[in-house]
Order: sequence, then structure tokens, then C-alpha cells
Amino acid sequence: MLVGVIVMPFLIRQLGKNGYGLWILISSFTGYFGLLDLGVRGAVGRNVAFHRAQGNYPALNATLSTAFALLCGTGFLALLGTLAVIPLFPTIFEIPPEQLAEVQWALFLVGVNLTLWLPLTVFDGTLWGYQRFDVLNIIDISAAILRGVLTFLLLDGPHGLVFLAILNLVTLSGAQGVKAIVAFRLDRRLRLRTGDIQRAMVRTLYGWGAWYFLIAFSRLITNQLSSFLVGVFLSVGMVAVYSIANRLIGYCNSFMVAAAGVLTPAATELHAQERREEQRAMLVRGGRLCAALASAFLVGFFFLGDPLIHLWLGEGMRGAVPLLLILAVGEMLPQCQLANHSMILAMGKHKVPALLGVAESLVVIALGGLVAPRYGLPGVCVVFAVTGSCCRGVVPLVYGCKLTGIPLHRYITHAFLPGILATVPGALLLAGLLTWKVPTNWVALLGYIAGFGILFLGAVAVINAPARLRWRGGAFSSLGKFFCRSERARPALPETTPSLKRI
Repeated sequence: MLVGVIVMPFLIRQLGKNGYGLWILISSFTGYFGLLDLGVRGAVGRNVAFHRAQGNYPALNATLSTAFALLCGTGFLALLGTLAVIPLFPTIFEIPPEQLAEVQWALFLVGVNLTLWLPLTVFDGTLWGYQRFDVLNIIDISAAILRGVLTFLLLDGPHGLVFLAILNLVTLSGAQGVKAIVAFRLDRRLRLRTGDIQRAMVRTLYGWGAWYFLIAFSRLITNQLSSFLVGVFLSVGMVAVYSIANRLIGYCNSFMVAAAGVLTPAATELHAQERREEQRAMLVRGGRLCAALASAFLVGFFFLGDPLIHLWLGEGMRGAVPLLLILAVGEMLPQCQLANHSMILAMGKHKVPALLGVAESLVVIALGGLVAPRYGLPGVCVVFAVTGSCCRGVVPLVYGCKLTGIPLHRYITHAFLPGILATVPGALLLAGLLTWKVPTNWVALLGYIAGFGILFLGAVAVINAPARLRWRGGAFSSLGKFFCRSERARPALPETTPSLKRI
């Protein structure tokens, strides 16, 4: 996130608004080919966690080998799709003649990157299923820093699209290759063999992955189709303005997904071992923390969004502020339900969210095209905010509570409302500080953020203190009374639950 925040204004200055808009469109357009895997990438991590929890290494190795073979085929199809798009791209978007060759080469290199990157994501899913988030983040952070440093050092002038494509190819595919080496060194029982490719595993991967594919498709529509709607119905120059607000929301979503995503393999382990009470406890606490983080982002953008964009990108980009607020309000409830989403994925009950994702995509396409010419960028943002809040917020809240057996009103009072209340002290502080003085430099802005952060973390500690996970005879001391009608003693947890202890 930090690298992206620092690099974005540099890219806009070097490439210009139109050049940066073209880079966003190239990345967005080729990103659709990542959907050709039909959810196999997501199924790898879930099945690795499931089979590892049961100690079933033959099935685990069959998962890796089958998925790698499938994704090799997907990568080849992505390359063919990119080659087909290259001559069509100038007919869809208005490209200056002097940049046409550069855009075509950038498209080709991004397609090559997809071809290499897709099969290697098997090992990303393996480390994720093993809950080795430390290893994943060390590699990804190092790649992001390297990419940012090389961008500043080597990108020169407005014709840098080919350079950016090469840089992404080296850093992204290279990082995935490092993950493959680390995965085999962490567990030497892992094997990648043609003899482990199984037809039954193909059905298993696609059976779980098909619904996950629909979820990923809807998210891609929400995040990337907006740029196409703006570029087609408004102008390429407006893509840059919209992308600022969309990028900031994307950073928040990435942070939230990283925070809540650790629950999915742990919840899969609990589901595989049928430890339902612990799943419910994890959902309540995870939901409380997700609500707190989502509320913190919304409050921060409401009070500090304008000075942030002004200091970050200058006066000319202040038009992104209202767009940011609209999108932030729309994403608040979906972000609160990421813990619910993790539990639903772990249980393999993600058909309903998948169908809702398709419905959201259709609504976005229909209404976005109608609203954009008349109401401009604010209208497009409202469409995305309302549909996202309904399809990824309200319904997962109800559905997740039903699956885990938690009454809706109790989830709201034990998880949702306490999380939101954690931001109240910090919001009052920011309101008072802004009444006194609006920050006009980075030092003052960071000071305001630090003050808000301290009060927020203190409030989170307070609301979590009564519901801290403490196991006494296998039940919560406080939440255990909420979930367990009986006060009888239960057998202690086994000692082999490191993932639950880390949570």
C-alpha cells in the first residue's frame, strides 16, 4: 500500500494523465484473463488447508499436481487471449498514434507475465493453506519495494509503458518462483508429479472453484469495469481522477482482506475437524475487528480525505475527494463482513455469495452505462456503492450468521456495533482538530493520523477485553456463556492447535 501511494503521483507526472490512464486500462483489460482459471487458484489454498488438517498427504499432493497442470493450460489460453486483444485495443479506446506501438508491446508483455504467473500461484496457495503468512508477506513486500525503487530509478519520460510491463513481469513472476522454492523447503513431503494428476481432483477443484470464480468475477467487475465505463462513456482523462479514489479504496480492501484472510485456512481446519463452537467464536471476534477496521477507514477518509489528496497529488486532483467518500460509504458494510466471508469459504457454502456477485455485476453494467452520461463520475460511484453494500454487505451478514448458528441480533450487538463504537473517540478528536486547524503539510497530517490511531487502538483494546479468547475446559469464559447453553465442563483443546492459538 505504501509503495503504491508513493509511486502513483510519480507515475502520473512521468506518464501524464492519458499515459497513466492507458496503463490502468492495459492492466485492467489483461486482468480479465486471470479469470480463465475458473477459481482453481482459490481452491488450491482451501483444499491444501483441508487435507493438511486431516493429515492426508496423497490428496494434498494430488491437489498441487492437478492444479499446476490446469493452470499451465490456463496460462497458455491467457497468452492467446492477449494476442487476440492487441489489434482490437485501439478500436475500443482512443490511443494517440505515437503511442500505439508502445501500447501493443506493453499488452504482449503483460500477457507473457500472466502465462508465467498463473501456474506459479499454486505455491502461493500452498503457503496460504499452511498459514505461513510471514513467508508470503516477506516475499511480496520485498517484490513491491524492489518494483517501487526501480520505477523511481529507471522510469524516464512519458513513454514508459513497456518498461512498467517488463518490471511487472520480472518482479511478480519472480516472486512467485521464490514462493515455489520456499514451499518445497518448508515441507519436503510435498510433491509435484504427473502421476498425481487425478480426474477426481479436477472435479473437486472446479466444484469448489467454480463458485469462487463467480465471486472473483464480480469483484473484478466492481474494481475494474468502473474504469472501462468511465473511459468509454466519459473520457480517458477522467479515468485517472476516478482511479485515485478507486485505488485508495482498493488499498483499504487489500488491508482488510489481508487481515481477515488469515481466518479462512484456520476456519477450514476447524471445519475439517468439526469444531463448530470454535468457528462461531472466531466469527464473532473476527467480525468485531473487521467492523472496527472498516469504520476506522471510513472515519479517516471523511475527515482527512481532502487534505490527504491535496498533499499527495495536488490541488488539481481534489475532484477525487467526493468520489472517495461515496465509495468508502459503499464499501464499509462489505468490509465488515469479510470475517463472515472467510467462514463461508471455509465451509464450502459460497454458492449464495457467488450468485449475488453475478447479480451485482449485471446491475453495475446496466445502471453504470445509463448513469455515466447524465450524472458523470459521482453517479457511477453511487451505483457501485449501493450495489456493493447490498450484495456484499447485507446478505453475507444474514447468511453467515445462519450457517454458523449465531442469532443475527446477537452478532450485531456482540460484533458489529462494538466494532463501530471503537472509532468514536478518534472521530471526536479529528473533528476537534480540524475545527482548530486543517493540516497543510505531511507532518501535521501524519500527526492527526497518529492521534486518531492511538485512540482507535485503545478503544479496540477496551471493547475486546471482555471477550478475550480464554479457554477454560474448552469453553469461553465470557463468549462461552453466550454460545453454550450448558455450563458443564468440556474437554480441553488438544495441544496441536497452533493456528487457533495464534488467532
